[in-house]
Amino acid sequence: MEQPTFLGHVYYKTRTGDLEYTAAVLEWIKKNKGRWLLDLIVSYQENPEIQAMPVQQWELHVSQGSAILICTDDFATRNIVEHHIPYTDHPEPERILIVEDKVICFPAERPYDA
Repeated sequence: MEQPTFLGHVYYKTRTGDLEYTAAVLEWIKKNKGRWLLDLIVSYQENPEIQAMPVQQWELHVSQGSAILICTDDFATRNIVEHHIPYTDHPEPERILIVEDKVICFPAERPYDA
């Protein structure tokens, strides 16, 4: 099966090589020192419930120096993962990343069938 083309369609491999990510995500990582977030997402890929999801929506919510990373089901009706992060200096209050076809991207980069 051919991998769909994401906007920008330049891919970089995560440290483990399990997932790839787009050029826009790479720029965001550099700007916000966010590699730890990718590592955390990769660490959950062995979870059978996560593996069964065709699209994973990962939401980082930061408040007062701590954060929570949530992975929701396809309809954002149920949290599959809730990972509490006791300390972070991440500058953004919220960030959403999508994992689809083993590529981490921003929601606006997702490929859509014409």
